[in-house]
Amino acid sequence: MNYSITFTLKDFGTLLIVIGVLVIITYLILILKKLYETVKDVNKIVNDNKDNVDLIINELPGITKSVNDITEEIAHDVGAFRGTVDNIAKSSNSVTSKMAENNDVIKGLTSFVQSLTSLKSFLSFVSRKDKDDSEESKEETFDKIKKQYEDIKNDL
Repeated sequence: MNYSITFTLKDFGTLLIVIGVLVIITYLILILKKLYETVKDVNKIVNDNKDNVDLIINELPGITKSVNDITEEIAHDVGAFRGTVDNIAKSSNSVTSKMAENNDVIKGLTSFVQSLTSLKSFLSFVSRKDKDDSEESKEETFDKIKKQYEDIKNDL
């Protein structure tokens, strides 16, 4: 009696497929069990907090109305404020254009003030009675006056 068992590649492939299906079914069973436990816990939490959930749901229309009122108030205030901002922008443009028109006057006044400063420096240089001043100090003062004169000349 010669008993031999032979497996073909087809039989081996079928065996692997059956084992794979059994593993997948096992994992699906475990996943469904976890899902059932999760849904059970969620239901328990909802049932335990049913009073709080009902309270929140009852207060939602009031909260929504308050939010709508606040939004309308803000929209009104922004609309009123927008006019003020536009007026400030127009005034700013007006001031800028006026300053640009008076730029020559401002330059003239600046030059006049610089001239007075130079004159003061020159007079203090000329009227200096202090004999102890070194020649170098006089040269520095003269150079400052010369530079101020050139600055005024360039501004004009």
